Amino acid sequence: MEYTEEIINNLIKEEKVISTPPRREFKLIGMHLRNDFGLTSFDEVRSFHVFMRRHSEYQENFSIGLIYLPEDRSSIQLIRFNGNHGEVVDNPLNPHPHRDFHIHKITPKLIEEENNDLKFVEVTDKYGSFEQAFRYFCKYITIINAESYFPELDQPNLFEDSNDTEV
Repeated sequence: MEYTEEIINNLIKEEKVISTPPRREFKLIGMHLRNDFGLTSFDEVRSFHVFMRRHSEYQENFSIGLIYLPEDRSSIQLIRFNGNHGEVVDNPLNPHPHRDFHIHKITPKLIEEENNDLKFVEVTDKYGSFEQAFRYFCKYITIINAESYFPELDQPNLFEDSNDTEV
């Protein structure tokens, strides 16, 4: 299958349901609190995995990601929401903006190369904490039963636009 930008966006945005629930509590492994859960597409054809990582001391250092699990190839990390976890310098002339809250997204070229190292990064003002990022993530990737497993998502938030699902 050829993964175009349109197909990638459709995989990210299609309606999904939680099929394998998360643990009740995050598990501490090393210096990171971790939790995961499984998703299926609403039509039950495609499978996905969500991972959540949060540094135990530096709350702004976190990752929330969506992984697609196709049947015909290895997994594809589609998108990842990150906190501001410090500068990453692979190339001094083109530093990555990791000091800000940011979103990584896969590209068709990276999928073709079977490279899950999400180089595309965009700074965002859509969230400023793990909790806000997770709320936005669930809405952005369209988890339709998220409130059943995460009741705090059902709480109104005065500081966010309820219709905003653009990166």
